[in-house]
Parts: sequence; C-alpha cells; structure tokens
Amino acid sequence: MNTKVKNRGIPGMLEIKRNNKYLPLLGIISLLSYALSFLIGYDDESRNHLFILLKMGVVLISVLLFCAMSMLETLERRRVQYGVLCILILIYQILLICGAGKTIIYIRYYSAIFNSLAWIGAAGLVLFFLKKSVAVYISGVIKDHENVMLMISATVLSAVVIVMSAEPDGVRFTWDSDTLFGFINALDFRSLYDAKLSAFHSHISFAYAQILVIFKLITGDIRLSYFILNALCIVAASFGMIFLLRQLVTGKKAYLYVMAGSLFLLSPWVCGLSTYHMYDYYIWCLFPLLMYFCCKENWTGFLAVGILITFSKATGLIVFGSVCFGIVITSVLADIRERKIHSVNRLFLRLITDIRYWYFLTIALIFFVIFKTGIDEGTQFEDTRFEFNLSHIVHILKIYLTANYLWIFTILTLAMIISAYLRKSILTDVGAKKNVSVILVSELVFLTFNCLCVTYRLPRYMDSHIAVVYICASVMLLSLEYGYLAEIIIFIICAVNLTGSFCMTDPVSIALFNKINVGKRNIIDFEMTDSPSLEDSIICNREYYSYEVLLGNALTYVMTDKSAEDVMLFSLGDQNITWGLSGGRYSYNYYENKKYFELYYDTKIKGLANGYPGDNRNDPDKIPFEMRYIFPQENLEEALPGNSGHTFYYIYMPTLNSLRERQIYDNYDVIDEKSFEYRGWEMNCIKFRFIERSCQ
Repeated sequence: MNTKVKNRGIPGMLEIKRNNKYLPLLGIISLLSYALSFLIGYDDESRNHLFILLKMGVVLISVLLFCAMSMLETLERRRVQYGVLCILILIYQILLICGAGKTIIYIRYYSAIFNSLAWIGAAGLVLFFLKKSVAVYISGVIKDHENVMLMISATVLSAVVIVMSAEPDGVRFTWDSDTLFGFINALDFRSLYDAKLSAFHSHISFAYAQILVIFKLITGDIRLSYFILNALCIVAASFGMIFLLRQLVTGKKAYLYVMAGSLFLLSPWVCGLSTYHMYDYYIWCLFPLLMYFCCKENWTGFLAVGILITFSKATGLIVFGSVCFGIVITSVLADIRERKIHSVNRLFLRLITDIRYWYFLTIALIFFVIFKTGIDEGTQFEDTRFEFNLSHIVHILKIYLTANYLWIFTILTLAMIISAYLRKSILTDVGAKKNVSVILVSELVFLTFNCLCVTYRLPRYMDSHIAVVYICASVMLLSLEYGYLAEIIIFIICAVNLTGSFCMTDPVSIALFNKINVGKRNIIDFEMTDSPSLEDSIICNREYYSYEVLLGNALTYVMTDKSAEDVMLFSLGDQNITWGLSGGRYSYNYYENKKYFELYYDTKIKGLANGYPGDNRNDPDKIPFEMRYIFPQENLEEALPGNSGHTFYYIYMPTLNSLRERQIYDNYDVIDEKSFEYRGWEMNCIKFRFIERSCQ
C-alpha cells in the first residue's frame, strides 16, 4: 500500500496510513464522554457517592481517549493542532485552579479535583510527546515576517477598539444583558462542572457562562470579567478577520489585510457594540475565527470554536450547523461536478464517512440533551414557530440587508458573487473560491432558517450574517486592481462605519424604519412596532448606552435629594411595557397590574443597580427604593397616591411623554425641574407636590 500523502508545507511532515483519518472519531467519543460528566450534577453527588465515581469514571475515559487520539496520530499537521489544543487546556485548567481551587479543596469536591488533575496530566503528557512538532511549528510562524507583522497589526487594531470600549461611566448592563448579569452573578464554581446550571432563559449559555465565572472567581469583580471577555472577543475578531482575508485573497500587502479587517473592527457591530455584554456580540466576533480554521482545514480549532459558539446561545447551534452544512454541501457538489459520486449509495457513503458531518451531529446531540435537561418546559421559545410568513420574511430581509450601513456591504457582497462566479474575474484560485462558497452556502442556510423561524425580529439576532457580509465585502475590495482605489474606498467606509458606531447616520435605515425622537436626535426602531419603544430593537450601535447613562444621572439627582417618604414616578409616554426601566425582568404590561418596582441604586456606578433585587439586599453599596411606572392608559390622578404629604419625582423623556408634564404643571405644585442631556438624549425630572385641582 502506498502510505505517502502530499506534503502541505509544514516542516517535518511524516507519512500516514490511510486509516489514520478516522482517528478524530476517538476525539468525538472523548467529547461525548466529557459532556456526559457534565450532565451528572453535583446535587446528585451529594445524595449518592456512586455519582462521584461515575463522574470521575467518564472523565477518565475522556482523558484516555484524548491521549490515544493525539499520540496515535502521525500526520504532522494534526499533531501540531493537538499540541496547541493541549496548551489551551493547560491554560484553562490553571485558570480554573487559580479561581476555584481553594473552594474545591475546602469542600472536598473530589470529582472537580480529579477533573482538573486528569486534564492537566493528559495535556502535559501529550504536549511533552508532541513538543518537537509544536516547537517546529512555532519557530516557522515566528520566522515568517508577514505573519509577525499581521499579528502585531491585529493586536494594535484590537487595542484601539478596546480603548474606545472604556466608557467613562464604567461597564453597564441594559435590558437582556442586565438579566444575563443577574444569572451569571448567581453562579459559583460548581457551575463549571454542571452543564444544567448553565442553561439560561431558553439558552444553553454553558461556554459563555464558564468563561465569565472563571474570570469572576479570579478577579472577584463581575464587571471586570465582562470587560475582559468583550476584550477577548475583539481580539478574536481582529485576528480571525485579518488572517481569514489573507487566506481568501492571497498575494496582497500586509497593510491591505489590516485595512480590510478594520472595516469589521470599526463597524457599529464591533466597535459600536463593544460595551454591550451579550452572547450575540460574542458569536459574531468569533465567527471569522471559525471560518479561518475552516479554510485552513484545522478541524481541531474549528471544533473548539464551534463549541464556544454553540454552547453560548440557542441560535449558536444554527450558526455552527449552517457552516457545517455549508462545508458538506459544497464538498458534495464538488464531488458530483468532478464525477466522484455516481449514485445515491455513493452520496450516502460520502456523508456518513465525512468527519466534519459527525462534528455537527455530535455537538447537536450534546446540545439537545443539555437543552432538555437544563431548561424548564415553560420557557422553551414559547413565541417561536416555523411557517411561511411573508411579512416576517420581508421584515427580516430589510433588517439583514440594510440595518445601519449593512446595505453598503450587501452591495459589495453581490458584486463579489457576480465577479467571482459569473464573470470569473476574481477568486481564480480554486481553494479560495471553494472557501468562499462554504461561507455563502452557510449564509444561505442561516438566512433561510431565520426567514422561516418566526420569532423576535431584532438586529442583534443576525449573528453570523453580520460577519459574513463584512467578509465578502472585504474580499471584493481586496480584489480591486485599480491603483489605490481599494485603499480609498476602505478608508471612506471605515470613517462612515465609525460615525455609525456612535449615532445613527445611515440615510437608508432612517428612510426605511420607524424613527424615535429622544431629544436632539432620532434613533431607529428596527421592530417597526405601532407604538415606538425603547427595547432591544434599537441595539445596533452605542446609542443604547446613552439611555442607561441618562437614567443614571436622573436617579443620582433624585437619590441625593429625596427623603424616605417621597415617591418616584417613571414614564416613557406611549410605551405599554416597562422594559425601558431596566432589564427584561421588569417587563410588565398594564393589564398585569404591577404598580411599584423594588429597585436598587448603585453608589459605585451612580445608576440603577444590575441583577435581581434579592442579589442586592445585603450589599452596603446598594440603596433600595421603589419606582412607580405610569402606563399610557392611566390617568395621572389615578396613578398618584392621594396623600397630600407626598413629594413626587417624575422622571420622563420629554419627546416621549405625551404632554403629561403639562398636566403636572397645570394641576400640581411644581417645586423644581431638572434637565439632563447625554450625547443628544434628553431626560427630565419634575419635583412636585399634591394639591387640590384648580377650579375650572
């Protein structure tokens, strides 16, 4: 048998027998075993020591299979990948021990101790076995001057965006991210070993929660942990995009890849939302890195990033699954075109023997098992259904194709498709065209799913689509051959992107969607509801942050001025729900008869405290207070308590108030009114007392 394989350019490549291509199956079984250990919860362990042995047993099986897969591999390329993976495992386990080690040892959490020691031992052993391969690879990377230049440039670009993320008022959480904050803040080290604890609000946020809990244990500060994670997302986006573009469009100067990568990094979706702490941001930042590993055929890295994406949000499974389907569909079509598949039986055999196909099936199986065991029946996407709904499809396409300058990148993406596949004037390299085809097919699968899945229609639910149009547009610009034309266009679009990161300047979005006046500027409501609302449908740049800062300024004034008996009132005019107050957990409708909300003022951030009320009761930095929300259906007199001794503080946005402040001036004793402004947003607070209505 001929045991030789083609040399792929990595020094020291060894020969490989054909059957070694199935060694990754050991990795899949290892992953399934490790996932099983996370489904054996600590609650069960406390009642029965048999669960401790069972959990330790499946971890041991997982470790042994991983060692066998790594050491039996003879293909040098995979040996390097396993070596790098072992380095990451060691870093993760060291962070785990630094963060939770003392607690684990103190309560004698034996399965957790065994888990950490087993993986440190396995990763150390494999790394020692593969040290020569890894050393040769790292040496080759360092000697490549263009690689070093791109890495330095990606680091600098990341640093620029991270610095712009450091807002003067600190890390804030708003709407859904506030609810997520409460969830993460309640987790402790035990959630690092129990997947069921990491199910959140119809999502499997296991990977996202794990990272945050580790950082929280190490730093002791949940806000700093969120900032570190978002900073890492920016770094991943920078490295992923720059190196992916070099893989797709070869032969360009290093500075061009950096300029093209800056289109994504300085966009409203990365720079503009770098202060938004949610898994949506995390997913589209990681997507270029996922596609880079896909294009490099680094299936170990591909699977690792795929796990990080899938187990952070329910739609992460759709993102990873779309890419896997894109890979398989593209490969099958290529085989059919080259007449390698002559029958249905051959096609079936091709599918079941493709290791990449099993990657997705494995992840999907683990996902659905955790989903069914970790999420209550009452919260499983009760507002989601599948149907052909024309109005929903039209709205989805409007958001996906136009929202906040996406229309520019949609046009460039269409130009790239025409040039590459119809005119064949760019992407003449077969490998590059195949990789772009995978990206486009995965985008088609993802877009089709979102068109047929009728659920909330929000800009941040676009996930991988955001990264895809930036990737394809950058490929088109890098392929231009007209002197400095590409550089000029990229510079102009970067400037436009940067302005769109902080305020809505996109004329197309302004023309197509509902506008909400918030003071000296208009914002866009991408849900196009009948009554404008300050929900997460406005989250497409950093404008949402202004509202939280403004509310904090108004609350700071009231909390320093009011006495214990005074009453605080809040209204957003025609908005029928209380979402704008803070967090999804405060989202009540008028008919639910919710009158007062138990809230806390955070003296450190000088604003509304994040997390659930129960989390703040014993915190000396949190001051409790009650807020009365006035619904648009309520008469002002009926909404106010009838005690004439009360002093009221009415917080409102003048442009959304439906002239209710005029009623206060006409019918009550106004003592004072304060106005607050932040980046064009306006909010006022009227201080008044109850008096008898004047005679008509």
